[in-house]
Amino acid sequence: MCNYFQEKSKFYYNNYINGKLTQKVSAIIRNGDKFLMLINKHGRVYNVGGSVEACEKANKAILREIKEETGAEVSKIKYFTKLYYQVEWEYNGVKFPNKRVEYIYVAELKDNNVHIKGLKDEFLNSEKLNWFTLEELKDLKQSQRSIDLFRKSHKVIL
Repeated sequence: MCNYFQEKSKFYYNNYINGKLTQKVSAIIRNGDKFLMLINKHGRVYNVGGSVEACEKANKAILREIKEETGAEVSKIKYFTKLYYQVEWEYNGVKFPNKRVEYIYVAELKDNNVHIKGLKDEFLNSEKLNWFTLEELKDLKQSQRSIDLFRKSHKVIL
């Protein structure tokens, strides 16, 4: 396992041991009728975002994550909603439920000419950034919950 993922797993495990929710952030990044998404070699598409670090606020974490993952600066951003969910995780052979709260923002970028960046070992040279319409996201088999969030994000005035 890469050092980046080992450290993230340790962070999640410590939250689990201490009875804390893992705080996540993600951005629905818009440009007209298109949304900026990360896509991996398996065709899985996901929002730009990540974990809120210790002693960090969600509104600062999302700006950091957008910059880290896309190299872009945000021109407009607004808090949208939050979701609670759980994923099964493993750290050093111990499987545990990683309980999460994800703060979702709607954003626009200063410059829509983006490039995948990430931290050392975060991306495995197989991820790409692409702009997708809502119809294209449906074709990529996004969950209905995700499609509904993208649709509703158009109502958010930045």
